[in-house]
Amino acid sequence: MRSSNTFGLHFVLRPAQKGNHAIYVRIVVNRTRCELALKQTIDKKDWNTDKGAARPKTPALKQLNSYLEEVRAKLVSHYQQLNLSGDYLTAEMLKNSYWGKTAAGEEKMTLNRLVALHNEMMGKTLEPGTMKNYKSTAIYLRNYMNLKYDAGDIYLKDLTYQFITGFEWYIRNNPLKEGDPCTNNGTTKHLERLKKMVTWAYTNEWIDKTRLSPTSFGSSGTRWNSSAKMNWPGSRAGR
Repeated sequence: MRSSNTFGLHFVLRPAQKGNHAIYVRIVVNRTRCELALKQTIDKKDWNTDKGAARPKTPALKQLNSYLEEVRAKLVSHYQQLNLSGDYLTAEMLKNSYWGKTAAGEEKMTLNRLVALHNEMMGKTLEPGTMKNYKSTAIYLRNYMNLKYDAGDIYLKDLTYQFITGFEWYIRNNPLKEGDPCTNNGTTKHLERLKKMVTWAYTNEWIDKTRLSPTSFGSSGTRWNSSAKMNWPGSRAGR
């Protein structure tokens, strides 16, 4: 049966501290409305209210617009997935889906959310140089997931050995700086940082300990569990 759900998105500003304005995306589904904070700020004079976008006067503002379009594309993707069920939808349901929450509001930890949370919390304890490296790993992960997944993210419960090996290949073949490919040692460091973040998630019980472990993969190589040793690409055991 064809769905009769209606849907709309628009980026808006809300007053923030230090004279800047915070950017929100307004979600409208079936006459229900909610707003999603994007943790981005902008000077009001650099904002085009009619278009719901930054005035692309500088590279930074152009990059901001690219980010807003990424958010739009992900929300549209989530809406399309929810719409397949044919059920009546609300704006809050779409917002929860975007943040990786169930209909009951229970949060499902995703890799992007894990990385953001780790860098936010550890930024106050790790050395600046170390945090710079973690941020580089975060960029590689975000770019890889945007290429691999329509939603640009993955639930931790769905991480597989195939994801790890694919991520290794991506790092080696897609340098952050053109003409400056990541060395073998650098690639290994990125994988080690990912492993540390997944271990941190495991310790915090954001990964089901009954079937997932950051130190082991299943014998099929498709699910983490405690039945077999995990060999991360780039590690001594994996060579």
